[in-house]
Formats: sequence, structure tokens, C-alpha cells
Amino acid sequence: KVLFLCTGHPERSEMAEGLLRSIAGEAMIPVSAAIEPAPLSPLAVDAMKEIGIDISGQQVKDVRGAFQDRFAYAVGLGDQSKERCPVFPFAFRIFRWSLEDP
Repeated sequence: KVLFLCTGHPERSEMAEGLLRSIAGEAMIPVSAAIEPAPLSPLAVDAMKEIGIDISGQQVKDVRGAFQDRFAYAVGLGDQSKERCPVFPFAFRIFRWSLEDP
């Protein structure tokens, strides 16, 4: 399992979940969450459709729900990921990627 966590709105994590699901198939289980959950942006859905990936059915999840699970990897996404990304003792490896909102 791989957790993608947005420190702001959920577009980055939802896009990362869809991309990994498309690339890895059933070999990996991507999960996305946001510190500040909000409805998924239609622009993010359209951007992913341009590369043949449909994320329109994905649900935006609150990070608190992720605390109940274990992950091989946790990836904090966003300019503030180092400051706002929570500690994940249940993730084998943690990455922090500084990415701008799409």
C-alpha cells in the first residue's frame, strides 16, 4: 500500500493515486488523503482524462482515516509537506515531495 497525502487541497494526492493505479495495476494499492479535504476539482479530473486516466469516481479522504491502516510507503505532497505532513509510524518508508498545485 502507498499513501499519497496532500497538505492542502486533494488534487495532487488524487492524481497520484490514479496514476499509480494505472501504472501498477493490482501490484500496488494506492490510497490518497488530504489534511484539508475538499471536493475533487473538475480541472484535475479533466487533466487526468487527457492522459487516459479516469479519477472521477475517487473519493476525497481525510487523513485521519489513514491513521487506521499500515502502508509500505507514505508520500507527502505539496510545498508545505515538510511542515504539515504528520508523522506516520505505520509507514515503512516516508517521502516528502514539494509539488505545486496543478
